[in-house]
Amino acid sequence: MWLEWLYLLFIVTVTVEAAPQEDRIFKLPGLDFIPNFKQYSGYLTVNSGNKLFYWLTGASNSPAPLVLWLNGGPGCSSMAGLMSEMGPYKVKDGKVVYNEYAWNKYANILYLDAPAGVGFSVLKVTNWTTSDGIVARENKQALLKFFEKFPELKSTDFYLAGESYGGTYVPMLGDLLIKEKEQFSNFKGILIGNGCMNEKLRFNSQIPFNFYHGLVAEQEIQKAINTCCPGKSLITCDWHQISTSGSEACKSLVESLDESNFWSGLDPYLLDYVCYPDDEVTVNVEYSDFKTVAFSHRRKASKKMALKNCHHENEYVPYLNRRDVQDVIHVNQVFSSCSRPIEEDYVVQYEDMSPFIRRLISAGKRITLFNGDMDSVCTHVHNLKFINQLGVDFIKRSNWKLNNRVPTTAGVWTSLKGIDLVTVNGAGHFVASAYEKPREALQLFVNFLHNRNYSTPVDLET
Repeated sequence: MWLEWLYLLFIVTVTVEAAPQEDRIFKLPGLDFIPNFKQYSGYLTVNSGNKLFYWLTGASNSPAPLVLWLNGGPGCSSMAGLMSEMGPYKVKDGKVVYNEYAWNKYANILYLDAPAGVGFSVLKVTNWTTSDGIVARENKQALLKFFEKFPELKSTDFYLAGESYGGTYVPMLGDLLIKEKEQFSNFKGILIGNGCMNEKLRFNSQIPFNFYHGLVAEQEIQKAINTCCPGKSLITCDWHQISTSGSEACKSLVESLDESNFWSGLDPYLLDYVCYPDDEVTVNVEYSDFKTVAFSHRRKASKKMALKNCHHENEYVPYLNRRDVQDVIHVNQVFSSCSRPIEEDYVVQYEDMSPFIRRLISAGKRITLFNGDMDSVCTHVHNLKFINQLGVDFIKRSNWKLNNRVPTTAGVWTSLKGIDLVTVNGAGHFVASAYEKPREALQLFVNFLHNRNYSTPVDLET
């Protein structure tokens, strides 16, 4: 009872300048701690009539920058980021517990369900086909509506961040923002975790990655080379070209090698994670997200890919479908972590983010890509190849440390002019999640915001 009294005292005594009180979240059911931050949720109606759902977790301390977070898919909800990665909450046994590595200790984090039809966002238009370009435009329109609701945040430094297919969402949205400097004058840069940035580079690095991680036999590789790529090697063969224009027999061989990380018996999103499926626990692997990211929506994933039931936190899904929870967050609809219709109908327009990234570099925006080095879906090898083909000058390569501890190496930092690639040792696809490297992710995030050396220690007590 005393916790409830203290919580009510807190929300009564704290006021918010200009923020929409009708969107205020006053108390989440099952919350077992007293938040020291404000939060809001509701809808941002864009030009088409579609309504994008947002959830803002205010910074614990101010002043603080604003960061838009977008999960990937395409077709998966950003509530995954809020409830199972960098958000202030973890849902456990029906209770909402505190995440000590929450990013909103240092920034206002805006989670947006995009595109319309994903998560709590509402698709109002019939016969609607979503594409990369439409998502970018509607996300920009949603931001404009957000700043109408929260004008006090328009003057703060603003960043875009995302994960996985966010490697497309974020650069394309950023490209629109730099074209409208007056509207988004405080836009400073982008942060992308385990992004799929270039399909050809992803594909051509995937098969070597699978081989060198013991996921495919040398005899299988040699058979594919002899049959489909004579005179070439594992590294020099253009596997991507074969997958798109080779014979049917070669396509089948190459696709089998490309998919081997999914049927290896390991979790493709965290290779060193030991997977113990539990029939008594509902486990949501979200293969609509996984398979789409892995194959950039170019072809349907094999049925064998759906056999794995590796652990990915999903207790937030039934929690967000509770009536008492939805009443508090101002929604009234069934929630799912990913939308199969959006995924299946999504039109991928751009296989390469290089032009967008180059324009952002030219505009002086700070860009950091980070990768868990145990992710076999959007690998660090692919992203290293991506930054190296941008045509910008190499600056340095060095290790970075967790809280500057020696000899504890958190990963490798490759710096080029205008863009960094930071690997996180031992992490997978969801670096900030509790079972990967949340502390390293927080330190990386904070130092990105402050444009500091990634080894700079970060105070967890803030």
